[in-house]
Amino acid sequence: MTSRQAASLPLVALLVACGSQPPPKVENSGVPLTDSTATATPVSSAPPVEPPPAASSAAPEKKPKPPVSSSAPIPLHASDEGDTTTFAAAGGKIRIGGAAELFVQPGSVDQATNFTFVKNTGKSQLKLTPYKGQIGEVYKLGAVRPDGPKEIAGVPAFVVRMPLPKGTKTANLVIALPAGGTKATYTVLAPTKVDAGDTPFAYFDVMKLPAEAITHLTSAPPTDAPH
Repeated sequence: MTSRQAASLPLVALLVACGSQPPPKVENSGVPLTDSTATATPVSSAPPVEPPPAASSAAPEKKPKPPVSSSAPIPLHASDEGDTTTFAAAGGKIRIGGAAELFVQPGSVDQATNFTFVKNTGKSQLKLTPYKGQIGEVYKLGAVRPDGPKEIAGVPAFVVRMPLPKGTKTANLVIALPAGGTKATYTVLAPTKVDAGDTPFAYFDVMKLPAEAITHLTSAPPTDAPH
């Protein structure tokens, strides 16, 4: 083979012609070469362990007392003349003639208390002079607890419901305390709600009930303090 002919042949053919084999083909595995002195970092699949929270030295928080359940039916004492009965934390109602009513709300008192709500008639009546502008009947009202205070506070308040006479759109409530003889000190409260209907009612929040008093509706304006 002349030198001109050898130059025109492909490299592989030239090698075959010369009796030599082409070098083996190296496959690219895609794995990069690394330094043999490098140290591999082990990979852990477990999540990192967090240290336990530090124990608190603060005193445990006091939980408030659960409210009195209102799901139970409210005890009701209904009669034509009224009643004296005992209510405790569950509360109760005294209703007179299907109209006037004293409502001791659940939780108003935390122990047994005697409540009176009756028509102020008969031998047990309080002979006190009604307040000016009297509307409707006069009732006797009170709350007594053995060895208790002279006034029983209600939280939430005691609720007095009074029927409004026909043609009366609203009225205020008188609470009269004995002050010697037939004299009294009077407090006049405005209604918290008036329910107009076939039988209209006025509702009053009474924060404290004395041992005994009389109560009735009046057309006179509310007072800021007893007088």
